[in-house]
Amino acid sequence: MSESFNIFEKNLARVLSNAPFLKRIIKISYSRIFYFLKKKDYKVKSVSDVSVIHDGEQDTFFGYYDKAPDNGNGLVLVYSSIHSTKNAPNNIESITLDVYDIKKKDYILPIKIDIKSFNWQQGSRAHWLTADKFVYNNYDSNSKKYRAYVYSVELSKIVSILDKPVQDSFCDNYMLSICYETLAILRPDYGYFSEKNISLPLYSDVGIWKCDYISSKCELLFSVEDVIHFCFDNVNENHMKFKHKLNHVMISPNGKFFIFMHRYYNKSGKRFDRLILANVDGELLRVLCDDGMVSHCFWYDDDTILGYLRGPNGVDAYWLINIKNSEHSVFNNGVFDGIGDGHPSINGLSIITDTYPDKARMQSLYLTKKGLSKYIKLGEFFHGFDFGGETRCDLHPRFSKDGSLVFFDSIYSGRRNLCYLDIKSCEEDLFFYEK
Repeated sequence: MSESFNIFEKNLARVLSNAPFLKRIIKISYSRIFYFLKKKDYKVKSVSDVSVIHDGEQDTFFGYYDKAPDNGNGLVLVYSSIHSTKNAPNNIESITLDVYDIKKKDYILPIKIDIKSFNWQQGSRAHWLTADKFVYNNYDSNSKKYRAYVYSVELSKIVSILDKPVQDSFCDNYMLSICYETLAILRPDYGYFSEKNISLPLYSDVGIWKCDYISSKCELLFSVEDVIHFCFDNVNENHMKFKHKLNHVMISPNGKFFIFMHRYYNKSGKRFDRLILANVDGELLRVLCDDGMVSHCFWYDDDTILGYLRGPNGVDAYWLINIKNSEHSVFNNGVFDGIGDGHPSINGLSIITDTYPDKARMQSLYLTKKGLSKYIKLGEFFHGFDFGGETRCDLHPRFSKDGSLVFFDSIYSGRRNLCYLDIKSCEEDLFFYEK
């Protein structure tokens, strides 16, 4: 049997999504049985040597796949934790955010920021605004609020503080914000936990905010309640009783539009996904996908989204979506068909994605180019059973700014580390590899 999951297994998983708890139990048992049948005699195999950013005995990582950890001049944002990341983040008070010089193979001092709002999947959403300034989220214990902080490497200090936590930014122009308290309840993988004993806020009070980096002014673009009433057939009391959240905001390359996921759960816990397009003035424009499942997306260009989602024909695959008319088309003639869900990231013409652990508990990285029906498998990395759920370690691949490196998080060594591969030679070889 293949180490990948076949169509029957994927369809069974879809059926079991109606019973999330049962699905989780069956998945764990199934995975352990097949691991002993399929396990490999290596923990890592890649096209070039794996470089690891580490700090002695501490775990390190960067977070999500939609941001490059480097500033284009060799400086890399990296989190470290003295506590094992096998533990749930809500049981750990703080981690550290550092800047690492990839050329000198050492950390820059005195930058060492104590972070109290974080999770293992996205850290504190730290990302570069310019080659000098980066933004990150932290908890303000005085106001008891999550806020965004802008830090200058050159000045070695915080240069501005915004009243909302960041989700995504358009350069150093503006940022968009969401409610992390809601995520802490409905999706703790992406929530923060400094605030205790929280409850779901009113849908009219939370939504997506826009904050200007120059003036620090923040405004609510639209609320969760507005989203619930947007293109929802026959909105009634039952819809309002569902548990709703907004997440995964991504701004278009030209800064004019953004997408986000509207996810809601019925009484049994079954999840439904909608991918929605809005403009930066706060106008909800259209629902791009409403076929039950949207997983991971990335802006392919100013007018197109690349995402792993359920298409109009009911097939879960990588699709391209035209934001002007919501039309779906198959990505690169189905180049990634069969590898399953992943986290796609784009730099120029190059596209990378990853996989979840297969039956041998190996995660893989794949590289292709726009319009090319071929790929290179960059590597395989072992994911043990000690990490799972909120503590899992997705590879979350991201290109360096110049496209020569691929950064990813991995636990193949038994601990979480921020790793990277040099792929310059692979770019040239790509055209000679057949699917």
